[in-house]
Amino acid sequence: MEVKSIELQLKDKLISLSAATTRADLIAMLGEPDEVEGASDTAKNGTVLVYVDAEFHFLGDAATDKLALIYQEMEIGGERYPEYSIKLK
Repeated sequence: MEVKSIELQLKDKLISLSAATTRADLIAMLGEPDEVEGASDTAKNGTVLVYVDAEFHFLGDAATDKLALIYQEMEIGGERYPEYSIKLK
């Protein structure tokens, strides 16, 4: 699915996100992430911020890098399956 903007209820907050949302914007809305993933030699700060069980994928690891994808999995019978993957344009 590809959308221009989306509203999500997360951590008891209703947040509006779009492809213009930066990493700094998301942290300002939700506070520090529960986890940071996607660290590499070129992306020392990680490119994925995880809040609760939702992953927010950014184009890079700088505070000004833009949001590209929101992803969440669900658990059924001990197995994890994609629940949704939303690409922002």
